[in-house]
Amino acid sequence: MRPLTAVNAAVLFAAVLLFLAIATEVADGDHFRIEETIMESMRTGEPVRPIGPSWLIGAARDITSLGSVAVLTAATAIVFGFLSLTRRFGAALFLICASAGGQSLNAGLKWFYGRERPDAAFRWTEVHSPSFPSGHATASAVVYLALAVLLARLTDNDSHKAYIIGSALLVSFLVGLTRVYLGVHYPSDVIAGWLVGIAWAQCCWFAARAIGRRRLARAS
Repeated sequence: MRPLTAVNAAVLFAAVLLFLAIATEVADGDHFRIEETIMESMRTGEPVRPIGPSWLIGAARDITSLGSVAVLTAATAIVFGFLSLTRRFGAALFLICASAGGQSLNAGLKWFYGRERPDAAFRWTEVHSPSFPSGHATASAVVYLALAVLLARLTDNDSHKAYIIGSALLVSFLVGLTRVYLGVHYPSDVIAGWLVGIAWAQCCWFAARAIGRRRLARAS
């Protein structure tokens, strides 16, 4: 097994294992005790509002939109169009399957666990879908990592690849952080969402690699 394959397999295994550990604790719809403490530390004043200046709240709303269905769908459609125009149909199919599959997986997990959102006193914006796992965290991890993988293929420089992948992870991290800051998710929702997104991205990577090797074998 090549080093990169071994690392990806280890990441996939660890992500699944950690997700199951968290999911076992929240399966009854409850939350970790420390989570309320964390969320309370992000609130102040009367009436209660998120800590920090008003511009920080606006910035959090802007950043959290980077994980919304509308923004991610638009980004995916734009890149899909470019890949199709340049006849990179395999990459275009990979992007669509990764994005749609990740969204569907998250929706299924939300329905299965049915966890309620944090108390209304914490929420700075209103949402009505189940809480676990975070859809914004999952979708941003899946889509931005998929885009990063496609972009990283354009360079052979390892530091460039690390920068691209690191940037995708940073965006997903910030999106997840704002979900807790805005009070619409428990920290465990966000962590679980990241784990689902990373695990699904790894599955897509393995699938794309297997398809690529099969095509190479046929060509040979």
